[in-house]
Amino acid sequence: MAIETTPLSTERFERLMQQGMVLHDKNQAEAALICFEKALALVPHNMQAINACATLLIELLRPHAAYALMQQHTPALLLCADGACNWAIVCESVRLFEQAAAAYAQALQIDPQHIRALNNSALLAAREQNFKFAIEQLTQCVALDPQHMAWQINLIDVLTADHQIDFALAKLKTASQLFEERAELAVRQATLLAFDGQLEAAELALQNLHPAARQILLSYWESIGIQASRLGWQTDRLPTAGDVYLLSAFLSMQDCHWRNHPQLLQLSASMLRQSHRAQEPHNWRDFQFYALMLPLPEVQQAHAMEASRRFFSRKTNAPQHMPMIEHADGRIHLAIATQNLQESRAHAHLLAWLRRIDSKRFATHIYANTPSPTRALSQDFLPHCTSFTEAAHLTGSELASRIRLDQPHLFMDTAFYTPWCRAEIPFLGVAPIHLRQQTWHRHKPVTAQFAIGDHFTHSAAMHAPDPTDACHFGPTIRLPYSCWLAADDTPPDAQTPSRQSLGLPEGAFVLCSRQGSPMIDPATFALWMRIMLALPHAVLWLPHYARAAQLNLHAEAAQAGISASRLVFATSDSREQQLAQLRNADLFLDALLFNANHGLVDALRMGVLALSCAGMTLASRLGGSIIHAAGLHEMVFDSEVLGVEAARQQYLERAISLGQNANERQQLRGRLQTLQSSAPLFQFDQRVTEWQTAWEMMAAQARQGYEFTAFDVPAAS
Repeated sequence: MAIETTPLSTERFERLMQQGMVLHDKNQAEAALICFEKALALVPHNMQAINACATLLIELLRPHAAYALMQQHTPALLLCADGACNWAIVCESVRLFEQAAAAYAQALQIDPQHIRALNNSALLAAREQNFKFAIEQLTQCVALDPQHMAWQINLIDVLTADHQIDFALAKLKTASQLFEERAELAVRQATLLAFDGQLEAAELALQNLHPAARQILLSYWESIGIQASRLGWQTDRLPTAGDVYLLSAFLSMQDCHWRNHPQLLQLSASMLRQSHRAQEPHNWRDFQFYALMLPLPEVQQAHAMEASRRFFSRKTNAPQHMPMIEHADGRIHLAIATQNLQESRAHAHLLAWLRRIDSKRFATHIYANTPSPTRALSQDFLPHCTSFTEAAHLTGSELASRIRLDQPHLFMDTAFYTPWCRAEIPFLGVAPIHLRQQTWHRHKPVTAQFAIGDHFTHSAAMHAPDPTDACHFGPTIRLPYSCWLAADDTPPDAQTPSRQSLGLPEGAFVLCSRQGSPMIDPATFALWMRIMLALPHAVLWLPHYARAAQLNLHAEAAQAGISASRLVFATSDSREQQLAQLRNADLFLDALLFNANHGLVDALRMGVLALSCAGMTLASRLGGSIIHAAGLHEMVFDSEVLGVEAARQQYLERAISLGQNANERQQLRGRLQTLQSSAPLFQFDQRVTEWQTAWEMMAAQARQGYEFTAFDVPAAS
């Protein structure tokens, strides 16, 4: 039954709305909401009351209640631009982004100059990395209302996210002339100058920031993906402009944005030389990973590792040598730190590994860095380890204390250079032996007693007087076949999907890669495009990259004369589905500077041929190590033997030859299928046995109290 309004109820409605607005201005949100709800009860379909209630519900962190309220009135809301915009805001608050985009579009159809809808739809598009649309919308906002600083800042931030630093600086200059001495603009000025490589000007701007602006600076950095903790932030000292520049460059590399790569290489080399000469402590944690995609000499990368050692060890009082405690069970106790175990490959790999470790000889303590762990996740591992601890919420010192309680003999970090790597833990003294399963460097890691390698990755050691003493690299453990532990035997889906269902042309020669977007460097992609030019029927099948990375790769391909339609990006599916899909590939192409690992092993397991061009670092030789262990020696071209240019040329020619010769491909695939029953890579039990032998040999050296020395691990029978 409809509620009739009377002059008295109308007067009371107006009084309640006015009272609610006064209370809201006094930051009394709960009391204001009560007034608005009473007003809405008097006039149930009043848009002003509905919008006021919804706004307060969102402020009070009750977005679903706001959504339920407004959903009842959606048809009426969509009749006017303000209502449609408010409905879109509520949809965004409950993460219904497609519904929100449609509502903003409706608002702009009613009123093309509705400035809130223009701004909000732009920010929503930027969230989806649709930067072109976002920039167009925000440019219109600024043109409609140039005196409103928020529109100017949003445009600057979206240009920054799209790596258009020159344009962002130009817009910032205009905004600074309109709005003088605003901290929000000052922090962007300092940051953008650093992003642009104007390090002296950026350093001056950072140092001139008012103390109150520092918190604004941190919030701004967080909003654009820069974590101050990864810059070695200290409350009494800002990070350097060089640090900010590098981290922005690393974010660009995630998006395959390479336009400033020459400048990045030049500044990186200069900063490394300066740091090494000064022997200063420096947090090069992220640099140690991203530098692997730059053609820097291996010795310079080692300098970054040494500077990081000085940084992490300067404030710790960890004992230099920890004794080997003998446990009553007589076993060697392993402390294993992992990455995010919600990532399906990491989960499957660790589980397969633990199932094969001899529990009579080894006790395994797992410390998982899963951001949002579930009970079900830990239940998968508990039957196969001695203890399982969720550690993502622990600080470095807290985690170190927890590990010490288990009194391990050996601490091993399997998180590589992922965000879940706990680089500080070894410096806090948790075990007599510290080991990084993989560091991508041949030199001994600064956080470990040993470097891990094999006879292919550390082949340069063969030139030393003692073949087992890789003096260039520190004490090295060389495994007999490959230092990459392939243990994951997850079965693929029984049914192989059709090429058509995956977006792959039926008769195409399918080249594929399964590496993350940061690992694809400009030289690698240029070489792949040369292969594509020589093989007009070829397509390149890449992982499910973010939209920005896809658009940048399309642009790079277009410059090389390759149509965007010949780059196919995989969908995000389950691990079993991904493995089955791989059977549709004809040839796996390894990157030049940072080789594949998990993805390469997956491809070889699924019978896909693979090519690798080995360089002069462990990261650029690991793919060759894996392919050698699979028995396909002729598919690896070694720069240490052939020279860099000759090796890359032979890689190119081999890929083209395989693309042109179906019979040769068929013969090689048949051979790979046969090798899967005998090649070392696929003998998972024996490879785990070799790792167990390595742990025992390390423990023996620690018990004897001698200086750690290199050794070769015998092959398991």
